[in-house]
Amino acid sequence: MGRYDLNIKKKIVPLLIILLAAALLLYAIFVFFAGPKISPNKLLTEAIQNTVSSKTFHYRMEVKTSRQSFLSVIEGERISPDRIHIKGNMFNTPVEFIQIGSQAYMKDIWTDKWIALKSNSLGQTSMFIEELGPVNFLNYGSLLDVHYAGTEKINGKKMSVIEFNPQLVGPFSGQKYQGYHCKTWVDQKERLIGQVVLNAGLKKSDLPTVTLNFWGFGQPVSINPPSADYLLNPS
Repeated sequence: MGRYDLNIKKKIVPLLIILLAAALLLYAIFVFFAGPKISPNKLLTEAIQNTVSSKTFHYRMEVKTSRQSFLSVIEGERISPDRIHIKGNMFNTPVEFIQIGSQAYMKDIWTDKWIALKSNSLGQTSMFIEELGPVNFLNYGSLLDVHYAGTEKINGKKMSVIEFNPQLVGPFSGQKYQGYHCKTWVDQKERLIGQVVLNAGLKKSDLPTVTLNFWGFGQPVSINPPSADYLLNPS
């Protein structure tokens, strides 16, 4: 009888270990794939606020046509509230700008020298820099049909994917910029945005696709006035 009980224990113990391991594995899978408990609207709103109000961050922006050809690829850095440095290519032309408050500088593509723009002559250049600012693509008048769309890794971090239909405001409030669909990757722990993709909600739309990546929140960034070689003053 004792030998029979011993044989049963030898069979039951490994089985219990297997069942326990399976239960732990199922729990881990559930935790990994289960959506966050916070509502997507609340998480998205907090992430936008934290991203916009971050003291510093780096970003990369790509703009493609509906035919997937690049209109612009730029990288930049921002120091809140009014310092921004951008560098990249637009329409196959190299561009580099620095804006500090109301003072802007641009690099001459022919001479590689910096040009200081007088505040009363910023005009289209100031609007141009503003439109390249990443904060404008996070400025929404309303958020419609906000919902979770799973989880994905961005910059090595697991992030919650939130999709919605935004109403853009600011420089992009015109009718031609409406009809966008937005997919956003949010770091749920840090409540920060890692990536944003804005594309046309309708397949036949001519709206460009805008992809923004953010990183380096709160890290040291230096944006100082360059030594301008000459002053642009059309008057």
